[in-house]
Amino acid sequence: MTLKLDDRNVRRVSFAYYEIGETGGSLDDLKSATIEQYDRGTASWRIVERKHYRYYMEEDTHGFASGLKLVIGAGAYQLMLDAGLNPETATEEELLNYADFYYEYDADKRVTLERLEGGRRQYAFAYTTNPDHDEESDVNTWKTKTVETLPDGSEHRVYSNGGNVMLVKILQKAGGADQWVDSWTYTAESRPQTRAHPSAVASVTEPAGGSTTLTVNLRSAAGKIELTEYYATSNPTTGAVAGYVFTRSVKEGSGGTPQLLEKLKYDTQTVGGQSLHPIKERLVYPLAGMDDEDAPKTTYVRTYYNDGSAQSFQVKELITTQAVVEEAENGSGVAGVTKQVYDRFGRQTWEMNQRGVITFMSYVEATGALLQRIEDVNTTLMPVPPAGWVSEGEHLVSDFVSDGLGREVQQRGPWHEVQLREGDTTATAIRRVEFTTYDDEAHEVRRASGYLTGDNPTPTFTVVGAVRVTRSDANGRVVDEIQAVRCCPTGPLTPGEALPQSQWSRWTHRIYDPWGRLYAQRVYHAIPQSGPHSPLCGSDAVGEEITNYLETLYGYDAMGRQNRMIDQAGTITRTVYDVRDQVVNQWVGTDDTGATDSDPTGGGATGNNMVAVALLEYDNGTAGGDGNLTEETLPVDDTSGNDRITTYAYDFRDRRDTTTQTDGTTVWISKATFDNLDRVTASVRYHTAVNNTNRIAQSRTYYDALGRVFKTEIDGIDPATGDVTGTLTGQNWYDLVGNVIKQSQPGNTAFTKTVYDELNRPRVAYLCCRPGVAGVPSGDDNSVVDDTVIEQANTVYDRGGNAIMQTRKQRFDDATGTGVLNGPQTEPKSRDTYGMTWPDALGRPRVSADYGTNGGSVPTRRDVAPQRSDTILVSTNRYKDSGDANAVVDPMGIETRWENDQAGRRIRLIEGIQGGVAAPARAWSGEASCTHPPYPPHPTPRITEFVWHPSGQLAKLILVNAETGNQVTRWLFGTTLADSAIASNGLVRTKIYPESDDRPAPAADGPDGVYSRLEYHYNRQGQQTAFKDADGTTHEYSYNKLGNPTDDRVTVLAAGLDDAVRRIGTTYDQRGLTAKVTSYNAASGGSVVNEVGLEYDAFRNLVADKQSHAGAVDGSTPKVQYAFTSGAGNKLRKVSVTYPNGRVVEYLYGAANSMDDHLNRVSAEKVTGESQNLVEYRYVGQNWQVRLAYPEPDLMCDYRKQTGQPDGDAGDPYNGYDRFGRTVDIHWSSPIE
Repeated sequence: MTLKLDDRNVRRVSFAYYEIGETGGSLDDLKSATIEQYDRGTASWRIVERKHYRYYMEEDTHGFASGLKLVIGAGAYQLMLDAGLNPETATEEELLNYADFYYEYDADKRVTLERLEGGRRQYAFAYTTNPDHDEESDVNTWKTKTVETLPDGSEHRVYSNGGNVMLVKILQKAGGADQWVDSWTYTAESRPQTRAHPSAVASVTEPAGGSTTLTVNLRSAAGKIELTEYYATSNPTTGAVAGYVFTRSVKEGSGGTPQLLEKLKYDTQTVGGQSLHPIKERLVYPLAGMDDEDAPKTTYVRTYYNDGSAQSFQVKELITTQAVVEEAENGSGVAGVTKQVYDRFGRQTWEMNQRGVITFMSYVEATGALLQRIEDVNTTLMPVPPAGWVSEGEHLVSDFVSDGLGREVQQRGPWHEVQLREGDTTATAIRRVEFTTYDDEAHEVRRASGYLTGDNPTPTFTVVGAVRVTRSDANGRVVDEIQAVRCCPTGPLTPGEALPQSQWSRWTHRIYDPWGRLYAQRVYHAIPQSGPHSPLCGSDAVGEEITNYLETLYGYDAMGRQNRMIDQAGTITRTVYDVRDQVVNQWVGTDDTGATDSDPTGGGATGNNMVAVALLEYDNGTAGGDGNLTEETLPVDDTSGNDRITTYAYDFRDRRDTTTQTDGTTVWISKATFDNLDRVTASVRYHTAVNNTNRIAQSRTYYDALGRVFKTEIDGIDPATGDVTGTLTGQNWYDLVGNVIKQSQPGNTAFTKTVYDELNRPRVAYLCCRPGVAGVPSGDDNSVVDDTVIEQANTVYDRGGNAIMQTRKQRFDDATGTGVLNGPQTEPKSRDTYGMTWPDALGRPRVSADYGTNGGSVPTRRDVAPQRSDTILVSTNRYKDSGDANAVVDPMGIETRWENDQAGRRIRLIEGIQGGVAAPARAWSGEASCTHPPYPPHPTPRITEFVWHPSGQLAKLILVNAETGNQVTRWLFGTTLADSAIASNGLVRTKIYPESDDRPAPAADGPDGVYSRLEYHYNRQGQQTAFKDADGTTHEYSYNKLGNPTDDRVTVLAAGLDDAVRRIGTTYDQRGLTAKVTSYNAASGGSVVNEVGLEYDAFRNLVADKQSHAGAVDGSTPKVQYAFTSGAGNKLRKVSVTYPNGRVVEYLYGAANSMDDHLNRVSAEKVTGESQNLVEYRYVGQNWQVRLAYPEPDLMCDYRKQTGQPDGDAGDPYNGYDRFGRTVDIHWSSPIE
């Protein structure tokens, strides 16, 4: 069978069949299948993959003539060839070692044995037929029982009806009575009606002792049961179609009341007496018991093409009307509508979104591949837009090139202009291009990014950065992921061009076992110049572990589940699963000698140091549940009493509604409430027990008709009584597409508004408030005509989608009026600062220019980046040919350069390179080498080198210094059970500073015989339990059962050190907040030396800081107190500080509902009891101080110009700052103006 495109060969599949007299199959049995790709360059066919099949012969046992016996898949076929075996002629014994599948059958031609992966996994099947079943039997009566015995000895028993559809599925654990039962029932027409999850099944009685009765007993008031209801009759008016799904519901137990989740209604399209019934209306029910009138509703209206004079089933236009979001949910009360137009082949050609923005798509007729996409269409440029569709958008055209199989090989983005080379004086029109090539014979896909200049028929292509190569094996498993730099960047990417290994910049290699399971993964950090694993060239060496690559190894249990991993540092993680494939525990160590699938310790085998780090329990440790995690235990050491345990509980719908934790002293219980669509609507946290007096936190979340969060509420909870003291509210408003156009935060009555362009990119963002109006005003629009804008950010995009200009506007402190900010000359006035970016051909930031205020005028964006100057601060990013960033040049022309290894880790940093000589013109796009010409040496260059441990952590930090010799800091890794509660090669054991002469590997005292290093010890969760500093002082650390630190004890104190404090203890309040930090004079017990006590308000703000300098905190201890608002009016802020001497400093926020009030911005500070304010503030924008006035001494610090002075360098009145916001003049004056 051959696929041709325009009468040209593309791909073919060849089949070979057994002939009379051949072994392995009977006449006309499929023997092999070969897929080939046509190579136009050589005008020949190239093999892509091959498969081979063997069958039972008539005289064979365990099978029947022409019964499939074994399958050699594409990957196994290649493995056999690599091993010198021809699958077509190999013996059956040889084939069995590679076979993906092997089967045996009973006399009724049913599979009784299945072996996978060369026999590594085996499944046995046994069958029983119900003798009482006949054609008149009910659809819910079983006909066939199938017993599947799994490799671990467990069983699946499946009872099916006459239509071979499951009625009951039982999972039975090997060697025990534990079982899990799923049950289904069907309507008389064999449509699924109910599904009872294991939690709903009380018991099952299976046929036995001559009885054929199968009985499933459901719990009447417990367990999850899903229900589907169907229309009984058809009614086009109501949308009913007999036999089609009417509703979907869920209920608790067989006697529970169904909770309606979804209701469907249908349309009818009839052609030639045949009807189709697409969905025309979908209702969902966020609240149980909700009426249809209140349920969010989505409707679908279709028009169809005519086939001549008759109707057809081919949809021409689909109009989707979203559910209405009412004003009460911060909506507009108007439904969003999308329109989609299709061609006669069912391909979408036009789309109009909810905002009226139009997208057009066209296709290659022969393959259906996308040919062109136009975003934000200008309909005046289109020959025949859909009737009534009008738009004058940007008309951003992307073109696509595909191969004969319809696969995309080029994506050409919209035309836009960029500066390609540093020395260019004009911009170049380009199209960004994404290249993809396919070499199906080698199972290789190459991808690259670049651009084109010039138009068809002779465009010029350039690849920028590395080519990304993905090479797979015959079964489609990824073997190699490579990044390689082309020898020449010019020209389109091709599948056959040379990419020698010497040009590779990244390489990840995966090794699979003969049955396709990942065995090893190698990540190279120093790629050899060549190697046999190279998909692009072939020679000998592939490098050495550690020297060239780091390897992760994987292992599997008898069920084929990944249960073992040895990471790059050699730390082993083993996972144990239960019969339901759920993780039940995880173990970590560095030696798993003797380990088995169920016992990673190997029964205490010599050398084995695996320890449990997580123990998981499901369904409270009992069989028959739905597999919910109910207990999670995190051991920290060998003492079970120190385990950290979290328990979980669920409602009947398997939603986690309760979480319980303890720190060893206090129990915390978190409760979650859900709506009918499984979304969390409320969260409450308690201590000790679930009642309101123990409530310590509470919040609510509200969703609109489209499922988006439109409001959140956070309650302040009095920790003593559990009462709600106030509520903070945050709100979101959306446009019809779903963009957040207005937003307010909890505890703040200012709000933001965002305007988006037609491609839904933020174009203008505002920070606003409404002085004189309490709270956040209603309304779902993003107009600021009636708003006072404090700050504004404008973004300009080029046609390539790059953000090329950003303007930040900050309101003058004396500006007047509402609406958009207008700069320094027109009210409402603002200080405007400008930033511009010149991206490279890929859109990466290449040059960034900070214009500051540009002297108070709007700068003109040039086609090419400006030169560095005192008035334009230019920064440059540089990239290697591989695409990696490797240098930044700051506005002073000083370069910071770095080098990474081929795993992407930084290995060398050079700071302070003085660019005394400009680099010659070169391609910023990666067209030429990024090797820079030599620069005159900086007087004090700083070079830092980094060496990495296989765990990915820093092993050496080298400060290069030719004068004093290099300063080297070392980190040594690897703990054992002798020094820690866990053996791990990823934990730091020792740190040695440059001034120490101690020896690494293993750590030991240096020639001076004096200990001088840092040593660390850990618990099983990787937390430090002990630390020994360079003087020999040893700290031991304790934690509570939440992992919070409780004690820092000095158990060994080095000579000559103060021993007044030997322990620091931390305690926590009933909310888990730090309550006391206490110093003691002994490592255990002892007397209190000093203590800090902390108190908090209902919103967890610190309200009292008590500091006892001698002894414990008591009623007479000096303290600093902080007062906050209660949350009333959605305001949460600090209002005063009370010092130990009783002096109270108040924070003032202006008049009620003023701009300062809305922003929670301090307008003044005042000492209680004094007649005048201590200090008064004025701001530009949200929080940039421009004046501080001190009324008592009548003194003012002002950054504004003084009367009669001209504007400063910034072009605005704030001449205390230059155009970049740097302080240049601090003007103190008296009296206060």
